[in-house]
Amino acid sequence: LHLPTCFEHVVWVEACKRLGVIYCCCAPGMPPEQIADRVAVVEASLIITAAHPEWSGKVHSALNEFIPANIAIGLATGVSHEHLEERWRGRATVCIHDPPFF
Repeated sequence: LHLPTCFEHVVWVEACKRLGVIYCCCAPGMPPEQIADRVAVVEASLIITAAHPEWSGKVHSALNEFIPANIAIGLATGVSHEHLEERWRGRATVCIHDPPFF
């Protein structure tokens, strides 16, 4: 859930609890990389956000500019996989604008 503190946020949290859905709330100031990390770590199937550029823009960036590190290692060409595994150790996601993708 990536929503401002409002009545709708409370409704979504309570709906998740009632349905037994695992949910994760993201703070408003969280950068796209951290949102992408959370999505990758919890293997989220759905992201709920506000229809506002400051909110949905961050989520859009997180989903379109970051990929899970293990997938990135498999997609990278021209660089040894061992090198990338060492470089990205401990990271959940990698930006597609970073080398070796850029």
